[in-house]
Amino acid sequence: SLRGLDYHLMDIKATSWHDDYNQFKEGVKDLDQRTITMYTSALAAASGLEGKTETLEALNQMARRVGVKRHVEKQTVELYGAYTKEL
Repeated sequence: SLRGLDYHLMDIKATSWHDDYNQFKEGVKDLDQRTITMYTSALAAASGLEGKTETLEALNQMARRVGVKRHVEKQTVELYGAYTKEL
């Protein structure tokens, strides 16, 4: 929270800003990883190729962050491979 800082946000001499920013970045990375884990679980719970395709389409529409989008793209490639094997 910006209101809880013990320094003014625009104070260029405040060195603790870097620590706060790094903590924020780590929090965002953690959220990305949790999102990827949730997406993987949702895809694993889907039954059959059709169900996995529908789930992957929904996840693709929700993905916004670069790392999460990359994960969805990787899952899409794996799904195409599964379709190819079935044919």
